[in-house]
Amino acid sequence: MSTTSPALQQVLAELNKAQERIKPAVMADTPANGLALSKYLTENGLAPTAENFYTAINALVTLSPKSLTWVVKPAKLVAQEQNERPATNQSVEQATKPFTDKVKAAEKADAQAKANEASITQAKDLISAYLPTKSTPMGQKLDYAEQALMQAEWSKALTQAIEKKRNLQEWVSALAATIQKRYRDRERAAERM
Repeated sequence: MSTTSPALQQVLAELNKAQERIKPAVMADTPANGLALSKYLTENGLAPTAENFYTAINALVTLSPKSLTWVVKPAKLVAQEQNERPATNQSVEQATKPFTDKVKAAEKADAQAKANEASITQAKDLISAYLPTKSTPMGQKLDYAEQALMQAEWSKALTQAIEKKRNLQEWVSALAATIQKRYRDRERAAERM
């Protein structure tokens, strides 16, 4: 003896016919699927026929892809899911750009640091090599007072340039020009005497 009514058996037979039409897709036999199909048919005033079940399945796949549970998804749903995914293919250049940008920035920073170190060494050498002379009755003598004063002044200026992160290459060029000018000015002053 069957526990289902003839009307229910007729609805299930119609649903099975609709499921045959959607193969190779296989809809899961769950209460949620039955409710979703019944709701669609009721809301649209459709009778529970194979054609209407087929229409409901297609509509739910299109309008609300996650409303039905599948054992094997229909091709239409698989295609929709694949099209929803963001593009993951990138060119090698695009994929490696952030890394290469960081490498280039690090190389540039390293080159700048090396150039600054070389400039600091050059500035210290220029400052320590400053040896002004003065004329005395016994000939040319080293002017220790001038040397100490100017070396202290230039060393202080170098420290400030480093702290303020100035362009040290330009600063060293300016220092070399200043020292040369200082020598020339002292020579002219000595010639006037």
